[in-house]
This record gives sequence, C-alpha cells and structure tokens, in this order.
Amino acid sequence: MRFTHPYFLLLLCIIPLGWYMARNARIFFRPGQFYTLLGLRFSLWLLLVLALAGPEIAWGRFGGLNLLWVIDTSGSISARQEQWFKEYMQRVSDALPGGARVGVVACGREARVLLHPADPEQLGEIFERPLENLPDPGFSNLEAGVQTALSLAPLGHASRIALLSDGNENLGEAARAAKLAGSRNIPIYPVLPPPRELREIVVEELKVLPEVQKGEVFEIKVRVNNLNLQKSKAVLKLLIDGQEKNSRSQELIPGLNVYSWNQRIDRVGPHFCEVRLLANDDTNRENNRALAAVTVKGNPKLLCIGRDKKESRFFAKVLENNQIEVSIQPASRFPKNIDELSSYDALVLNNVPRSAFSEKQMQMMKRYVSDLGGGFLMLGGEHSFSSGAYHKTPIEDLMPVNMEQNVSYKFKQVLLMVLIDRSPSMEGTKLDLAKKAAKRVLQQLRDSDMMGVIIFDSQYEKVFNFQLVYGKRQQMIEAIDNIKVGRGGTNIYPALEDAYNMLLNPPLRLRQMPLQIKHILLLTDGKTYRGKFEQLARRIAKKNMSISTIAVGPEAEVDLLGNIARIGRGLFHHPQQLTKLPELFVADLKDAISKTPFVEKAFQPEVLVPESPILKGIEPQKLPPLKGYMVTKPKAGAQVVLSSQVRGFNDPILAYWRYGLGMAMAYTSDVIP
Repeated sequence: MRFTHPYFLLLLCIIPLGWYMARNARIFFRPGQFYTLLGLRFSLWLLLVLALAGPEIAWGRFGGLNLLWVIDTSGSISARQEQWFKEYMQRVSDALPGGARVGVVACGREARVLLHPADPEQLGEIFERPLENLPDPGFSNLEAGVQTALSLAPLGHASRIALLSDGNENLGEAARAAKLAGSRNIPIYPVLPPPRELREIVVEELKVLPEVQKGEVFEIKVRVNNLNLQKSKAVLKLLIDGQEKNSRSQELIPGLNVYSWNQRIDRVGPHFCEVRLLANDDTNRENNRALAAVTVKGNPKLLCIGRDKKESRFFAKVLENNQIEVSIQPASRFPKNIDELSSYDALVLNNVPRSAFSEKQMQMMKRYVSDLGGGFLMLGGEHSFSSGAYHKTPIEDLMPVNMEQNVSYKFKQVLLMVLIDRSPSMEGTKLDLAKKAAKRVLQQLRDSDMMGVIIFDSQYEKVFNFQLVYGKRQQMIEAIDNIKVGRGGTNIYPALEDAYNMLLNPPLRLRQMPLQIKHILLLTDGKTYRGKFEQLARRIAKKNMSISTIAVGPEAEVDLLGNIARIGRGLFHHPQQLTKLPELFVADLKDAISKTPFVEKAFQPEVLVPESPILKGIEPQKLPPLKGYMVTKPKAGAQVVLSSQVRGFNDPILAYWRYGLGMAMAYTSDVIP
C-alpha cells in the first residue's frame, strides 16, 4: 500500500488527544456505551484521514513498464522538430522490452490524450497520418501535459514519463507537476529537440492595388521574413511584366522586413508584378519570389459644373496635365440621370449656387457618391457653401463640413450680454479699458437693441439688468463707470449660465419683439473655477445664440476660452495690446451682427495631416498663401488636411471623408482666376 498524499496521515495524531479529552465523559455513560461511542468516533476519524491520504493498493504481482510520452505541440516547435520527435519516439519504443506499453499526450493551451497506454506498435499508426484535433498551439502548458500523463499511469506498473519539449512554457508550472510525479515515484525524462532550422528567408507577400489609373503612382509592398537569428544580406529585384524595374541591396533584420516601391504604368491593361530575392543565408529557394497582378485603367474622367468656363480653365489645365480628362459644363447641362453621371469618376461643383439645381439633382449627386462610389468636390467662392444656400440640403449631408446660412441681420434686434472679470488681477488699466470697451459697444447699439452687463469674481452681480437701450443709455454708461474691482477669485460659470438664461428668457413684455441676434461677450484675465463650459456652449449654439471670448494677458485660460467660442459659434480674441480692447468689442459686435461666412484676408494654410495621401508629392513648406475662404465647421469623422488660423480656430481649408462607397471633399478657398 502507498499514499498519494501521505502528509494527511499526520492528522492521526489527534486520536490520542481526543482519547485524553474524552476520559472525563465516562461519568455520563455506562462503560459499554462509552467505549462503543468512542470507538465509532475514532473509526470515522481514521477512515476520513485515510481517504484524504489517498491509499493505493496493488493486488497480485506488479505489471510491466508503461512509457508515457508528453509532446509539446505549441507554435514554438517547428515542423522539423516535430518530425524529430516522431522519429525519436519510434526508436525508443522499438527498443522497449516485451510487455511494455506506451501512451501519448499532446499539450498546447490544454492537454489531450492521443493514445491511451497500448502496445508500442500502435504508435506507428498515429504517425502514419498528420496529427488532428491538437490543442491550441498559441500556448505551451507542460503542467497540464504531465498531469494528464499521470492520470494514465496504472497502479501496479512501473511508469515513466518522457517530456518532449523545447521548454518554452508560457502557461502553467511544469515544476509543480514534477513534484506531483515525484510523490508517486514516477520519474520524468525531459528530451530537448535539435535547435530550429536556420538559414531560411521567405518572401511572404506582395501587395499591389488591384486597379490603378493610367499614369497614377501606386505602391508595391513586399513582406520578407528572415528566419535566421542574425542579420542577412540580400538583393531584392522588382520586375513588371518580366522586365526588371528596380534592384536594391538590403540588410534583413531577424523577423519581418517590409519594403516598398512607387511605380507608374502608362499602358492600359493587366500587368504582373514580381519580386525576387537573392541571399546566401537561405536554404529553400522556392519561397524567394512572389507575384501580384494589377489592372491599369484609362485616364479618369471628371465632370466640372461651373457658372463660367473661364472660372474653371486653370483648374482644368492642372488636372489635364496630370492625365485626367475634364469636361466643364454649366448647371443647365447637368446629366439627366444617374447612369449618365456614373460615367464620370468624380464630380466637381465650382462656385455654383444651390438654386442652379433641383432637389432631384442634388439627391442624384448624393446617391452617386454613397451608392456608386463616386468622388465629389465642392470648391469655394461667393456662390458656394453657405453663400450658395447649401445649408440643410442633400449636398450638405454628403459634405465633410457643416454650412451655416448666410442671413442678413439688417433691421433685426440685437440682444447682447457683456461679462467682465473684476477679480483683483484686473485692477488698474485692465478694468479701466474693459469699462471703456463696454461703453463703446453700448454706443454702437440702437435704441431697439437690448443689453445687460454682469461682473464677476468668485461671485457675480448685475451692473444693470438685461433691458432695452431706449431711454436708458446714459444710466447704463454711469453704471459701467461705477464698476469697482472685487476681492475674490475668478468664477466664470455661474455668471455665464445666468447670461444664457436671460437671453433664453427675456422679460415677458419684450418676448413678442423680433429677437434675432443673441450674443454673449466674455472678458477675463485669469484661471477660473471648473464648470461644464463646453456643455453650456453647446446649449448656447443650439438655441441660435453665439458667444465670443476675450483672453486678457498671459495668465488667461486660452484653450478653455477658445473652445467655448468655437463651440458657441463665436470668435476668440487674445489681444497683444490692451489699448485695442474698445475697438475689439466693437469689431466683435459687428461680426455677430453680420455673421458673414467669408473671410477675405491673406493667410498661409496650415498642414494638419502631412502624411495624408491627398498631399502626396506636395511639399507643405511650398504651399502658396491664399487670400480668403468660406467659413465652415468640420463634421465628426472628417479629416481636415489644411486649415486656417485667421479666426483663431482650425477652420477647414481642405477636408474630406468617406461617404458610403465614395469620397467627398471640401476646398473652402476658390480656384477662380
């Protein structure tokens, strides 16, 4: 008899202690009852301890030898090493004495029994065909393999475990299983395979676009896997239709290497690209080449809709110089159906107003992009984007930018709330200029307009209530003159929220008036307590209001104020000269009133995505300055490649996105001569 867990036998030491503690209980029982009860208790305790210790009893004579193979089938074992395992197992099994039995266990993430202990001749039957239903090769769990082999070891037989592995376990602990095997007197014999085969380089993949345009520059990319343990020198040759186009010498690092070529083919039709590799540190030359096919299509065709051919002639010339066929047509010659439109690869609208198209034609353009995979480009101009009345049309739906309506605000009432920081850091010149600016903007308002002024530090108060300017202008000026510096910190949010609520709910007696322009002007020089500023700015924009922010001095929170203005449909100002504050207040009011969507000012476009394929072949530092652009806002998911900082934001100049199967692009400057 033997025990699998002999340390549980130590619990038998409790029996004498129990006898000692139970001796005083004899006075409560007759002698026969006492010894019977005590014997039953100790017998149950003895059986429980023996069960925990795991007794094993072998009857009769001992059997023969059992050799249990545990094979590591994880991904770190190469095909060559796996074949060596099979040959080694066969040689050892053939040398076993008569009556011996063999079993096979495969281990990866888990362990699986391939052969229960049987005659060694059955081992050959397993290896005659590829091994199937093997464990997940992504892991090497040697512990599970050994434990499964132990479960196959029959009692009364001399068992041995042979562990065939490279030792690279990444799951479980083989040492823990070895201790268990040692407790059962079953030795484990680890067997290491020969090292992985070296001197091998493989060309794994050659990637080429299936279709390219005639004359278009396209990329050919090859993946080369260096299976050697050291760097290897090789020569890569690129052939197109059997003719060598490029040859380069490379030093391949161990592992994956990726190389690419830029090529262009001017002949229309199918073509075959091939990469060949020449290397000394290589054994198998059959995997040193790869093929790929590419079809070259004719020149792309583009339809440009413009008001006047003269406006598009330079634009068309640039495209034609790049092998693109351009057809310039007026809106009256727009294709009659989508089949006619689909004969073009892309559609361009050059400074054409929305009134030139019917609703049906705009829906056709939208389908052309989303369903047929066409390209769409809108160019800027005085009749384009919001100036062309494309706001809330199918064209705006497919564009990567939002357009705001160009509405005239003449004869419409202005509702203005001015918020001024009066914290101690504003004392002196800053506060004096802020008061002067507030009075200057008040003088620009008409009697029919409304205005309110709020000052804030850690608390806020109204200098005067939100009210009509009519009859109160002088009182308002005097109230502004009486503004004094405060004592607390800077807390913008409560004052800003109150200003929003006053614009949202003006006095009852004034609610029937034509309230059209609702604007907030915020001035501060410090860092504020936290608040939900962006959510409030979104509410302001959603209610057709706007908010502009002015950062005074270097301590102001420029990023926060800029975000508030951007989300709130206003402007952000960070003046270098504080004496310009009065003029800045007036200019901001005029901007809020006019809401012109066109910026007419020379600027240098800023590159936001240098790696964009749209800029391929264009050096960012050589981009020319532009003289103006239409103001738009990028949609979520749009890629803004070029932008303008004229207004203090990243206004899109060139933006694109994928719309359905096609691509839509916005260029907010113009191409008019």
